[in-house]
Amino acid sequence: MVDKKIVKEVLYGVAIGDALGVPVEFLYRDEVRKINIQNMEGTDSNFKYGTRWGDMTPKGSWSDDTAMTLASVDALCETGYEPSTFMENYLFWLKDGKYSSLDYAFGLGGCCAKAINNYRFNKDAYNCGCTGERDNGNGALMRISPVCLALLNSNYDMDEKVKILDTLGGITHAHPISKLANFIYLLFMEKAIETKDKNIAFNYIINYDYEKYYDIETIDKYSDILNKKILKLKDIEEKRNGYVIDTLEGVIFSIMNNNNFRDSVLCSINLGYDTDTLAAITGSLAAILYGYENIPKEWINDLKNKDYLDEMIDRFSNKYCVLKKTKNKL
Repeated sequence: MVDKKIVKEVLYGVAIGDALGVPVEFLYRDEVRKINIQNMEGTDSNFKYGTRWGDMTPKGSWSDDTAMTLASVDALCETGYEPSTFMENYLFWLKDGKYSSLDYAFGLGGCCAKAINNYRFNKDAYNCGCTGERDNGNGALMRISPVCLALLNSNYDMDEKVKILDTLGGITHAHPISKLANFIYLLFMEKAIETKDKNIAFNYIINYDYEKYYDIETIDKYSDILNKKILKLKDIEEKRNGYVIDTLEGVIFSIMNNNNFRDSVLCSINLGYDTDTLAAITGSLAAILYGYENIPKEWINDLKNKDYLDEMIDRFSNKYCVLKKTKNKL
């Protein structure tokens, strides 16, 4: 059962991971490690070193990962699983800065930008997502956690959950590779919530029968995860983690090699490159496993716009964290 506590853990995990990763986004791994990432928890730095965002991003600012996650929360609360509401909310964010930690949007990835632009002109939320194999960035995975939470608290069977998840992931990233990443994340989240045990969650995703929903060619792309070949740093060291499979591998690596929220998130950032997304997704799962109380207080204190984040947590919880759950058809 997903309760308000879990919703708070996930959304704070996303926002804090995102904010910690922003300052070193797109730096190479050796550059990130030279900075001594352990010092990111300090209170003296404004985290402006190396970031492509320069002085725009004071400490504690979240980027597109959290903003699009909150836009998804808002959409779920407004109209349930209606894709057009999600796309309208992403437009509001991009144009007006709604859902941001600051007064404006920043951090939008290429595939999400293309999909939002497609929707802006044709208003067809079912056919605006990117479909090419080269379009498998991590922009759907980074924002999908609220959809997963809502589905886990629904009465839908797995067939219906997959249909909804594929549809709402597909409004930006419509290729099967991206859709499967979202499903693996959902399954890991499900077992993490149920057991608070990362090993049980990992065993669940590697032993699941995916062939009912995805073709063999797509499943084979995830062979390193399914064959447990991502548990050592050498296995993922050279991968470009803006690609959704590499992102998911980095997240699972960070979760499986650490035993608390702080170390899990810092591990993901030390992988370099797409650090805000890696840390946001890692943070969402680590917060479930270890609890909100395990998040360093200074990280919570530094986070921008916490009142708005708390408001969105309340709103989502009031709608989806109830004992009697109703179906909300596409």
